[in-house]
Amino acid sequence: MNPRRLWFALLAGALVGGTTFGLRRLAPAPPFGAVTLAGSFTPGGEYPGEALSLLPAPRTWASWAGSDANVGTLRLGPFPASARLRLAISGYPNHPGGNALFLEMAGLNLRLPLPAGDAHERWGVEEFAIPAGWQGRLVTLVAVDASRELGGWLGVSEPLPPAGGWRIEHGVVATLTAWICNGLLLGLCFAAAARWLAHRELLAPPWIPLAAGGVVALCGYAAFWAFFLHPLAGRLFSVAVLGAAGVIWVRTTPAPSRVSEEVCGLARLLVCAGLFHLAVLHLFSVPRDFYDLAGNRYITGLPGDNRLPHDFAMRLYHGESPKNLSDDWLSSDRPPLQSGWQLLTWPVTSFLGFGAITASGTSAVWLQLLWVAAAYGLLRTLGLNPSRALAWGAVLTLGGFFLHNTVYTWPKLSAAAFACGAFALWFLRPDVAASPVDSPGQPPAPARPWGRFAVGGVLAALAWLSHGGVAFSFLALAPWAAWRAARGEFRAWLCAAGAFLLLALPWLAYQQCYEPPANRLVKWHLGGQEARDTRGTWETIRDGYRALSWHQIAERKVANFKLQLAGTWPLLGDFSVKDAWIRRQDEFYFTARALGWWVGGAGLLAVALIRPRSRAGLAGTRRSHVALLGWTLATIAIWCLLMFDGRHAVIHQGSYAVMLVLFVLLSAWSEAAGRGWIVVFAVLQAATLAATFLVPNEVIFGPPSGWPLVAIAATALAGFVVAGFPRAPRSAGP
Repeated sequence: MNPRRLWFALLAGALVGGTTFGLRRLAPAPPFGAVTLAGSFTPGGEYPGEALSLLPAPRTWASWAGSDANVGTLRLGPFPASARLRLAISGYPNHPGGNALFLEMAGLNLRLPLPAGDAHERWGVEEFAIPAGWQGRLVTLVAVDASRELGGWLGVSEPLPPAGGWRIEHGVVATLTAWICNGLLLGLCFAAAARWLAHRELLAPPWIPLAAGGVVALCGYAAFWAFFLHPLAGRLFSVAVLGAAGVIWVRTTPAPSRVSEEVCGLARLLVCAGLFHLAVLHLFSVPRDFYDLAGNRYITGLPGDNRLPHDFAMRLYHGESPKNLSDDWLSSDRPPLQSGWQLLTWPVTSFLGFGAITASGTSAVWLQLLWVAAAYGLLRTLGLNPSRALAWGAVLTLGGFFLHNTVYTWPKLSAAAFACGAFALWFLRPDVAASPVDSPGQPPAPARPWGRFAVGGVLAALAWLSHGGVAFSFLALAPWAAWRAARGEFRAWLCAAGAFLLLALPWLAYQQCYEPPANRLVKWHLGGQEARDTRGTWETIRDGYRALSWHQIAERKVANFKLQLAGTWPLLGDFSVKDAWIRRQDEFYFTARALGWWVGGAGLLAVALIRPRSRAGLAGTRRSHVALLGWTLATIAIWCLLMFDGRHAVIHQGSYAVMLVLFVLLSAWSEAAGRGWIVVFAVLQAATLAATFLVPNEVIFGPPSGWPLVAIAATALAGFVVAGFPRAPRSAGP
């Protein structure tokens, strides 16, 4: 046992516990939105009876205002709904003349009556349990006085803190604290998995961080099934996994130095990238929960897809049936990996007092941040040394595509990360290409084809269990895999297929047996049937194409291909705030335009091929470059051909592996053209980021109070770029 690690673990636990304990009691009241008064509702308008004796005194409004005959309406909000709502009530909210007290869900016209008792001519405090489906949603508290009869008035206060103090619900402090807490818990599993993998020597060091993240995801997947079995089983499993990870981390010997350097460097970049993305998300302080803020911060009015894994996990955590997850989706329509990842730490974060929305949202951010590990592994495989791979990873963090999709946590970036890891282990031979450039004389990890292919199968399954859109990338691999299997790799591919099926079959059984048919997305994208209907998948696709002529079909496919180059390209070099919304839309929807300044990497490849030294550097990894580019182009072709509707081949309707690989390839080509190009990309992208993503919109606006945190995180990222340049040797002196 290592006493230093034990003391560190105890100190970290005490620090987190003490911080959350203080936040629950010392955090100020969250903002509850605007107050709209109509009729006789006024502050202090209650009947002069028994006064409200609460310190500090909350704001109150009442409709008596001198007469029972007065009428009016109070609307307070919108604000994020907590699990329990405490209000001070006065008067007669149940008066038969038409008085009412209820919550209204913003934008959906849904009402949740609050069964408050009559308090008569005094103030009383009541607490209401809010259903799971309402928790964290933006709601408005509405009090209606429609009675002119005797006793036809009511009064209400702003929401009060829970009896035990504020729960840590929303805002930048709550988000960062929950994110750090989740990071420590998940980091224990990550560190234990990285050491286990390092000692087995199955993978080259650059891919151990992503594989370790895969092990954590596997634990989350198991947690999903444990909670599905019973909430108590899930809680016990989660606590057992986290405890076992802590014991392994304390007791095991450190990984070899070359592995530790890569894992620790990548872990530091993960932390800095996540901190930067969360800081930009909370640049403007607004009373919105995590998912709603992410769905409106850059592109307003995005669908609630980022909330679906949370809702799924919430049902399981409380022992409710996950069937009919929402009005639009069945639980079987969306893969379960992110829900399981969130459930893995939920028992601990709930015990510490974090709100479910904040805890699950920040946990999901860690899952999406695995794109950093995948990009690092690919850059190392393409020949970059560790410091330069970390430097380019820091610059990629500034890209609008990653900035948005890391916090808008529909699990597509995590699917891309795992898919890229599977491709590298299957086709790029990273154990040879990713030799430790900065550590000459140290051999790479030994090649074990069966182990490498099995790990690739696990990563491929995790990608598919994250989001089904990655299937387009796997379809592009099928002919290649069959050809490789026929040329003597049959046993290795059998190991990969076995690992994939071992993880995929339980979920397939859930889809087909527990809540069928689980085919809405396939029918939508491949058959053009968006609304639910009773037809089968192949019937829907056949009927859709039968209704079109050959000319119409061709037009739709050509339109999808043209869409890859769409966008307002003249605005790439524009830094005006008035057109920021157009640039954000372009980078969200269109493949080439989302690459931003990285499109220049295609031209820099020509420069690299002209220069003899750069051409020689690319020669050693030429096959990897060609393989990645071929995979990406094949995925785009299959995607554009299979999508039913024309002009629907936008980024979020396909595989995010395409975007991740393109960013990595263009970065590697720019690196080959010259080491100074990274500074050019960093400066240009920072300017675009400031003018496009650090500005308010019509929904999220206000004083930019989060600037200090953004500056700190940006400085940390800049440190990676500076560290990527070699230091001049010190003079020995006279």
